Amino acid sequence: MMVKMTPGQTSRIRTGHIVLVLMSLIDKHLLEVLERELKQTFNTEVEFRVKQWNLNYAYNRNRKQYSSAQLLRRLRGLERKPGDRIMGIVDVDIYSPGWEFIFGDAEINSGTAVLSLFLLKPVRNGKISNNDLFEKRVVKEAVHELGHLYYQAHCPDQKCVMYLSKSLADIDRKTKSICKACRIKPNLIF
Repeated sequence: MMVKMTPGQTSRIRTGHIVLVLMSLIDKHLLEVLERELKQTFNTEVEFRVKQWNLNYAYNRNRKQYSSAQLLRRLRGLERKPGDRIMGIVDVDIYSPGWEFIFGDAEINSGTAVLSLFLLKPVRNGKISNNDLFEKRVVKEAVHELGHLYYQAHCPDQKCVMYLSKSLADIDRKTKSICKACRIKPNLIF
């Protein structure tokens, strides 16, 4: 399958699919949005797997958060076809050592990532107050984490989807697309 090209890019053949592993209960409409956006962005098929594991194995009582490293370790063990990229989706607060919180984490070498919906929700009175904003945030961070699995590094452009978001304001400011500078990098896959 061919990747959409812009001037200066070389063609690449993509193998494998994006496998979204639902590790928590996720709204069906959100999954439909993710499938549509990820198919369009990465020009590949998106497959869903439901693995509602008890996540207690990843829980850190001192931090009251879940270890992204532990979640990624579990995801690495899943069966896959050559070239598949696997991203687990959870609805719990995750962390990585050295960070107070993270929205997601990726292991390029293993082709696995994890995305947390927990902090992406605009909440008022315990309920999502703006579903459109929530969906946009989820798509941006899903594209960001999968971008790493397609060998994209962080970008200093605050509008680029590969910008490292340290706050919700950072996510809201960036677009769901890679910037022109990232697009012409020789390792570009999407």
